[in-house]
Amino acid sequence: MKSIVIGRNGNIYFGTSKGLSIYDGRQFKNFTTADGLISNNILVMEQDEEDNLWIGTSKGLSKYNGEKFENFIESAELSGASITDIEQDDAGNIWLVVSEGIYIIVENENENENENESENESENGKGFEVLQNFEAGKGIAEGTVNALINSAEGTMWIGTSNGLFSFQHSHDIVKNIDRFTHYPVADNYNSNWIACLFEDYEENMWLGTYAGLFKFRGSSFTGYNIEEGLENNFIYQVFRDSRNNLWVGTAGGGI
Repeated sequence: MKSIVIGRNGNIYFGTSKGLSIYDGRQFKNFTTADGLISNNILVMEQDEEDNLWIGTSKGLSKYNGEKFENFIESAELSGASITDIEQDDAGNIWLVVSEGIYIIVENENENENENESENESENGKGFEVLQNFEAGKGIAEGTVNALINSAEGTMWIGTSNGLFSFQHSHDIVKNIDRFTHYPVADNYNSNWIACLFEDYEENMWLGTYAGLFKFRGSSFTGYNIEEGLENNFIYQVFRDSRNNLWVGTAGGGI
């Protein structure tokens, strides 16, 4: 099981290495490449504000509208790409983490806005455009992008192998690539390798790194590692439940 999404319609979506499974409260329905999915090896999923399910796989991107799949095979940038994280920003843009960096997809309301959209239109008449690849030299330092999260205040936070970045996005993303701000976690490699990001109810940003857990607030970091009780310093998942308990998934050390 690689990804689980609880939909606003009450359905639960399970992304696996063998395709997509949807549980509606009564039964499971399974989907594979035979049903239109671009690849059975699902890595990540995200539901957008229009209830479309964006599915990142090891061989590209699919969008499921509840009836059919739309595959982004016409995009040279995304065709065959391994997509490891997906996030929607407040402007409705879709951010994708791929091996080369970050791609951003904007859906155009007017099908004539982009002459190249004709073969990439979904059933409701919208087309898409891959706007930007943010990589080294375009706001992000040299390294690997591992995680994205859109904060409650509308900032996109980016976890990389070279620390934490923020992006104050707007509708005109391409003209604002200088809006990245870099927040180095510490002066060592393991602390700056961010594997996951999580924002809690108090708008603290939690970073899972290879040197423990860090809480980021404002512009300062507070670190927690095995000396504070963690079983392992390699942190891969962080979650805070409704009772304000913080759950931390580690490498080989359990939860």
